[in-house]
Amino acid sequence: MDVVPKAIRAAERRALEAGTDVAFVEGDLTAQRSAGVGSGFSFLLDVECFNHLNDAQRAAVGREVNAVASPDATILVVVWARAHRGPLPPGASLAPRSTW
Repeated sequence: MDVVPKAIRAAERRALEAGTDVAFVEGDLTAQRSAGVGSGFSFLLDVECFNHLNDAQRAAVGREVNAVASPDATILVVVWARAHRGPLPPGASLAPRSTW
């Protein structure tokens, strides 16, 4: 899922070239259910989207993830601050969370 159409098209092209069967959804992570992503996912991956969300958007993403994920799902969130070492982005923690 991505909000940027160009990113979706590039991902679709790479998937086609690799011969993989995958669906890409253009939409807002804070509204996953209304974008029709489905449900029952056992693994969710966020690569740097979290970095760019405000507190209200992070809470919305948490609600949406809970709605589309299976009860025993794992979510891997990749966050970092570019070009320097230091504190994680606001809302990020090294401590594992069992729920949003």
